[in-house]
Amino acid sequence: MFKFGKASKARLETCHPDLQRVMRRALETSPMDFTIVCGHRAKDEQEKAFAEGKSKVRYPRSRHNSYPSEAVDIAPYVGGKLVWDDEATWRQLVDHIQTTAYDLGVYLRWGGDWDGDGLTRTDGDLDERFVDYPHFELLEG
Repeated sequence: MFKFGKASKARLETCHPDLQRVMRRALETSPMDFTIVCGHRAKDEQEKAFAEGKSKVRYPRSRHNSYPSEAVDIAPYVGGKLVWDDEATWRQLVDHIQTTAYDLGVYLRWGGDWDGDGLTRTDGDLDERFVDYPHFELLEG
């Protein structure tokens, strides 16, 4: 069983209680370790993410900007290293997170499939103009 470190716990505490529940439960049953990269983003953090191309929106339009945050960014750990570009690893983790959320009655949108059609850019799906694998957000309504 994996456990969140101090930094991940602190970042997760800035998130909506439903996101906290999903991520904690997902880690307990996860096939791999993962970390919480980002929860709430203040104005300066959001503007920096926008300037670096890590976000397509400026403050306060990101779901990370609400408090508690309605979005969370994660990243898998494999072999003691963060994994950013292994699609198979991401798909396995994303499937696990989405299944966990569904089982808990929480509905999420993933940044690798914004429209929820089950396809990502690597599947030839051209509607995903901005792919953000680490990002999960609560669905509205």
